[in-house]
Amino acid sequence: MKKIVFTIFSLFLTLDVVYAFDIDVSKIDINAKDNTVIKNLDMSYKIDTSSFNNNISINNDIKDVTKELVKISLSDDKDNKLKELTKYLYISSTSGSTTLTGSLFLTDFVNKINENNYSYDYIKNIRTVDIDNGTLVFVYIDDVKVNDSNSDMVLAYWLINTNQGYKLHFAWFNTDKDLEMYFNSLGNNEKNNIAINQVYKSYSFNDNKKEVSDNELTNIYENNKLSNVSITGMKNNGISTFGSGFFLRSGVVVTSWELFLNLLNDSNFIYINDCNGNTYNVDGVIAADTKYDVVILKINKDAGKGIKIGNSNDLKTDDNIFMINSLDNNSFSIKTGSYVNSSEGKMKNMLPINSSSIGAALYNSNGEVVGFNTGTLLDSELSYANSSNYLIDIYNILNNTDYSMINYTKLNDFKNNYYNKYNKENIYNNISNNIWNIYKKIGNLEDNINLELIKGCYTDNILSLRYKNDIKDSINSMYLVSNYEDELINQGYELIMDSNSKKIYKNDNYEVVIKNNMNYIIIIIMEI
Repeated sequence: MKKIVFTIFSLFLTLDVVYAFDIDVSKIDINAKDNTVIKNLDMSYKIDTSSFNNNISINNDIKDVTKELVKISLSDDKDNKLKELTKYLYISSTSGSTTLTGSLFLTDFVNKINENNYSYDYIKNIRTVDIDNGTLVFVYIDDVKVNDSNSDMVLAYWLINTNQGYKLHFAWFNTDKDLEMYFNSLGNNEKNNIAINQVYKSYSFNDNKKEVSDNELTNIYENNKLSNVSITGMKNNGISTFGSGFFLRSGVVVTSWELFLNLLNDSNFIYINDCNGNTYNVDGVIAADTKYDVVILKINKDAGKGIKIGNSNDLKTDDNIFMINSLDNNSFSIKTGSYVNSSEGKMKNMLPINSSSIGAALYNSNGEVVGFNTGTLLDSELSYANSSNYLIDIYNILNNTDYSMINYTKLNDFKNNYYNKYNKENIYNNISNNIWNIYKKIGNLEDNINLELIKGCYTDNILSLRYKNDIKDSINSMYLVSNYEDELINQGYELIMDSNSKKIYKNDNYEVVIKNNMNYIIIIIMEI
């Protein structure tokens, strides 16, 4: 077992009168509006995602052990840290070498983490990955004080489930400086037109695993580079939003629905580039599925090399996966990581990605697309992707349809439906002062959300609020609710879902959903 370190990341709101809007409780799902628009698309291209599950759950026992491990790992008691962590060390009943190796790694972990002093307020997120021999746990902490500097931090623990509970097999950590170095190195290589760039993994599950050769990287890249695209949303002021995608077939591009909405929200126009520098406009939308986080676009030309689609069910833990994308929308490079596992269409991989990798295709060793990246978790060793298996049917349909005969909804029509038809609710107030006085205490709404509240309603123990961001076109509203999120954490709420445009917090009494949607922040508070 080896460990290789990554070289990688006032306006005060007053509410004497709360303006509100009526909402159909049957559409309390914050994707309801998106799905209503999607229903206007050609249903012959509908994607069957009935077996797909986008939820990510965490075992409470693992969570409790992990919080204690973090507390010890970052404690000021450096002299007793190793002793306290050793109480959790996994002791193998059959292999003394396994125990010895774990002990040596734990000593190394403690020596390295003791090089600095740490302080933190709370854990931002905990993510887990089940593997054949235990569970990997990734802990994300915002604004850790490392000596005199602030840094984001990732602590990783390999836990083994025993009769005595979960025990620690291995541990390692990274700070945002590691991630920043890593992504900077990728960007520098791409700017210098270095096309091949291997990503080294933090560990391997298989002692007999072969490292990816330069020849294999080159072959995967050369055989598939023409199938990958970068997607750019451009504002009139020059500010851009970047992402990735791939040609499902010539003239048809697949990317993330979440990315596509961000492009619609933050951009005046959208264009697509392939690795040869060709530029294409988006004619319209062929199909989309919000649950599966995918949109299929028709471009203005029957161009591009379609992918070969594979079956993600054939992947095994520690199989190599490959991603071809452009970090800075300049030139393309290939990165490699490891597949870990999947559940109900959600893939977990040891492949660090950032926002420019959202929507990028993932290839297996045969050069077949087995998934595409989502924005569920960025700038970390762990990343998430959706299986490409749900695209197989539409892949076959579109490949057997002449380009000129592929139906689509024109992009401007799609925008108009989204912006206008479903954005014209009547404004009126149905939130009583008694109700507001209860709910405004959750996260200290009035103090911590410095945006204009334009609509809201309260129905069946559900409070819905819509805030407008009129401050500046280039500012994403989600950045302006960070104080509100911090206060939720301080009040004991737990972050149970985190993506670029949607977050969910929960305690024993309420569930709070925060959604960035077309220059609005939507907050839904549901009584449990």
